[in-house]
Amino acid sequence: MRIVKQDKARSLPQDRETLFYFNVREIPPAPENKGSNAIVQMALQSRLKLFWRPAALKKKPGTEVELQLKVSQQGNTLLVNNPTAYYITLAFFGKDSKSQLSGFSSKMIAPFSSVTLNAGGYNGNAFALGYMDDYGGLRMLNVKCHGQCDLIVPEARK
Repeated sequence: MRIVKQDKARSLPQDRETLFYFNVREIPPAPENKGSNAIVQMALQSRLKLFWRPAALKKKPGTEVELQLKVSQQGNTLLVNNPTAYYITLAFFGKDSKSQLSGFSSKMIAPFSSVTLNAGGYNGNAFALGYMDDYGGLRMLNVKCHGQCDLIVPEARK
């Protein structure tokens, strides 16, 4: 499989990332020994996310645009606003970095948009958010809310 940039890429937005979904269906070849009963075959389907990042948005290694997220608390929900030109995937939401809140499913925040996270029965003002970096690693942030919410990078990462 080879993916090649087309001339139409110039018509994509240049001020933000663009998301594409690449669907792949893998169907195994027919077995050579059709008389055998000891064959298991499975067809798989994968859905991959491909991000187009314009050259003007090139990130420097070590830059964490996720630290620019704006978080506000409204009761037991958090509103997470992404003011950046990048997609941000939230993969963890908990009251601390060890226990994820029940019912949370990962969320992708599009550039210049926001998502609401429901904390369920947890009414505290301290949370942990985990996001996926460009290399697929989970990076944690602590969120403290007292009127407004602040993002705090854990000590181990400083």
